[in-house]
Amino acid sequence: MSYAETPADPAFHFLCDGGEMGRRIRQFPWAESPLGAPDTWPQVLRWAVSVCLNSTMPSAIYWSEHFVLLYNDAWIAVAGDRHPWALGRTAEQVWPDIWTVVAADFAKAFEQGQGVAAYEQMLPIKRGETVTETFWNYSLTPLRDERGQVLGVLNQGHEVTHRVLQGREQEQASARQQRMFEQAPGFITIVAGSDHRFEFVNDAYKRLFGERNYLGCSIRHVFPELEGQGYYEKLDAVYRTGQRFVANAMPIDLVMDGQHVATRFLNFVYEPLLDSQGQVTGVFCEGFDVTESYQANTTLARSEERFRAALDIETVGALFFDAEGRILDANVGFLKVSGYTLDQLRAEVAWQDLTPAQWHDLAVQALEELRSRGQTSPYEKQYIRRDGSSWWGLAAVKSMPDGTFFEFVVDISDRVHAQEALKQETRTLGILRTLNSTFASDLNLERIVQSLTDAGTELVGAAFGSYFHNVLDETGEYLKLYTLSGASREAFEKLGHPRATAIFTPTFLNEGVVRSDDIMADPRYGLSEPHRGMPKGHLPVRSYLAISVVSRTGKVLGGLFFGHPQPGRFTERHERLMVTLAANAAIAIDNAQLFLQVQQANETLEERVNQRTQELTRTHEALRQSQKMEALGQLTGGIAHDFNNLLAGILGSAELLERKLKQANPNGVEKLISAIHVSAKRAAALTQRLLAFSRRQTLDPKPTAINQLVEGMEELISRAVGPAIGVVITTDAAAGVAKIDAAQLESSLLNLAINSRDAMPGGGLITITTEVIELDAFAASRVELPAGDYVAVTVSDTGTGIAAVDLKRIFDPFFTTKPIGQGTGLGLSMVHGFVRQSGGQVEVISEEGAGTRFRLLLPRFHGLSMAEPATAHAPMVPATRPGAPIVVVDDEPAIRTLVVETLRNAGYAVLEASDGASALRLIDASEAVELLITDVGLPGGLNGRQVADAARQRFTDLKVLFITGYAESTVLGEGFMSGITEVVTKPFSLAALEQRVADMLKHPAP
Repeated sequence: MSYAETPADPAFHFLCDGGEMGRRIRQFPWAESPLGAPDTWPQVLRWAVSVCLNSTMPSAIYWSEHFVLLYNDAWIAVAGDRHPWALGRTAEQVWPDIWTVVAADFAKAFEQGQGVAAYEQMLPIKRGETVTETFWNYSLTPLRDERGQVLGVLNQGHEVTHRVLQGREQEQASARQQRMFEQAPGFITIVAGSDHRFEFVNDAYKRLFGERNYLGCSIRHVFPELEGQGYYEKLDAVYRTGQRFVANAMPIDLVMDGQHVATRFLNFVYEPLLDSQGQVTGVFCEGFDVTESYQANTTLARSEERFRAALDIETVGALFFDAEGRILDANVGFLKVSGYTLDQLRAEVAWQDLTPAQWHDLAVQALEELRSRGQTSPYEKQYIRRDGSSWWGLAAVKSMPDGTFFEFVVDISDRVHAQEALKQETRTLGILRTLNSTFASDLNLERIVQSLTDAGTELVGAAFGSYFHNVLDETGEYLKLYTLSGASREAFEKLGHPRATAIFTPTFLNEGVVRSDDIMADPRYGLSEPHRGMPKGHLPVRSYLAISVVSRTGKVLGGLFFGHPQPGRFTERHERLMVTLAANAAIAIDNAQLFLQVQQANETLEERVNQRTQELTRTHEALRQSQKMEALGQLTGGIAHDFNNLLAGILGSAELLERKLKQANPNGVEKLISAIHVSAKRAAALTQRLLAFSRRQTLDPKPTAINQLVEGMEELISRAVGPAIGVVITTDAAAGVAKIDAAQLESSLLNLAINSRDAMPGGGLITITTEVIELDAFAASRVELPAGDYVAVTVSDTGTGIAAVDLKRIFDPFFTTKPIGQGTGLGLSMVHGFVRQSGGQVEVISEEGAGTRFRLLLPRFHGLSMAEPATAHAPMVPATRPGAPIVVVDDEPAIRTLVVETLRNAGYAVLEASDGASALRLIDASEAVELLITDVGLPGGLNGRQVADAARQRFTDLKVLFITGYAESTVLGEGFMSGITEVVTKPFSLAALEQRVADMLKHPAP
């Protein structure tokens, strides 16, 4: 049941009023709670509820052993978010979070009947979702009935969390302050009362003033030595007036045990401490020992005073500027030499602008040195005065502690000018010494005059100079340009013949020196027709200097003329110098002309001698040509004989073969074909020797294992030289690979072995060795090779040797020491030609009676050797890619037909052309061409290389096989050969051709 706001029954008047909680208690369904209906409540509970509801102090009643809760409006804040749910609940239900803390106090009050009081009790109350430490002052009072039995507990109190936390913060702040004072770098003390008793001193105070009995003692007791030093008086004044006192570098004399310890200088403050009524209760003192800085500042001030006095020296400049180059200050010396006032320096220029533009790089370097080292080394530079003139200074710059810079400058203009004058005079003397040496030793007129012109141009600083000879020509003119310096001769020649103008003529008439600061302002300038001045295209001249060159006879030999495009470049010194130089030059010119006349007198005699010499030379040349033609006749006779034999064998075999084929008689056909092959191979070998002799054979260099090649020839060489001669081969395992034509090297070694055999008619020993040698730049230059690694193949014998007179001629074509009919002189020429064409060299060492050693130096190849090619008699090689399109170009119908038929029989699709133009038309009309086979030499203006280049414009990855029987390396070009470009030399076997084509077409073009 619930009760009205104002109960009618007087028995329920204890529930009247009470605000919100009075209303809630009246409306609460108590009959359903452990307390029962209010009309059943005992008198003590009624009384307690009435007191509680009408109290302004936070109050709560915990009734019965269950501690059922009732509370007033003031206690709502205590309940917090548990209100109004807490009404009628047990204490343990309401306060589960703190019940373990307060349960003992409730038990003490309820069970023992003792009152409990707690102050600043920490209770961990959960507010919302967070448990918070709270602090309380509260009391628990037992509620007894008339028999004295405790039936409940009255709880009154309030939260003091804010005050407790604030007190803690104050204590912590005080502790922090205490520690701060203790740890402060400056000294701190607090004195109280009018007698200034020490209440606190920190560690810094003790370190400075020593360990004394401070706390509780007055300053006069602790520091008696301060009497008369003003400290007592300053403290008294602060305590009396409440006004702060600040001291800067105040001296203090300290005494310990009657001995003077030190004089220190202090910066400190006396701060009055006030109570709540504003009365001074003490003085707080904080300060620092500034003795070192005071003394340093005093020293610095004296130093600055001395420095400022030094800066007043007018002969030494001083300048202050910042990192941006802004000028901050300058002394009288700098202002005097620079022509600026201090205000002008600050407003008009920066530090770097005090020097000409060409010195700005040096200024940048100086700033970089300043940033890295803090100062610069002394250096000389040029400065600009305010009026635009220049002066020289020896400067040094240093960084200042505040980030600015200080520059000392000593005016060294006089010294620099003296040095420059000395340098100029030394340079002048050097030029004159060299020129006089030329005058004294050289009788060549042209060199004398050219040296004179060059020296004069350099001495006077002219842009260009010239010497005009005073000679008459067929037109009667007497001005002829002889030498020129500083300009090309074309600069004058395109102007036509010089004319005797009003300015030009006086020099050739010896009317005195002509010197003009500005020729265009000279009154003699522009008087002559048709140009009225310098003709169009003339070298630009403003400064002009002209000096006559006069012979000892008084005749004017010519004139020296100097010009410069800027005015005012020539001085009186230049004039005097060139007058002296012209006088010396005149003597040298006279002597040269005299010598020339003597030479002309001897020309007739020399001409006769030359004619006789030429006759003898022609006779000797005819004799030499006759000998050469005789040797050539021997060679061609032998070659013709050999070729006749070869052609007889080939033609005869071919004729017999033709007859047998017509008679359908196959017997002996193979023998005839073999005879044709043998004769053709001999003819090819003979042709190859001739090409090697001329160094015009087409080599096929490939990476070749040298040791393997040499060792493989041992048996062949042994058979060739016969049993009376021993053959020893020694190879170096490191020899490796050289990129050469292996067949040519084999032929060369065989040729050298046969020569050695002929040099040992009674038998002997041939030694062939291989080794790797490294030629440095010096050693390589001696043998006309680039520096690097080389494979050396040496052939030595124990034969008769070669005479010294013949040693220089052994590689000459047709030269031989063998009897007529036993050698043509081509063998060694072939060896030499092959090795040189391969990028190597041949060295020969021989001594008569002691044998000969030939050493072939071949460039070493850093890579792997290549496998041997297929033999010439291999069976037909079928197409690796049947139907692959090929174009064959050759102007020889027989060779072209042979190649075309061979490739078609092998399975390829072949088109043929007889010249480059028709080949390109075939290629342009084709949808695809994978291989071009072409002779290098073709008619019609396009060679094989040009056809290949043009074809690759159509098919970028076109493969090319060149066929050649001559030395077309100049046509093919260095570096042209590659994986898709190869060469085959004539004559070749059909099987070799088929194999080469099969290898090149093994993979289709991408």
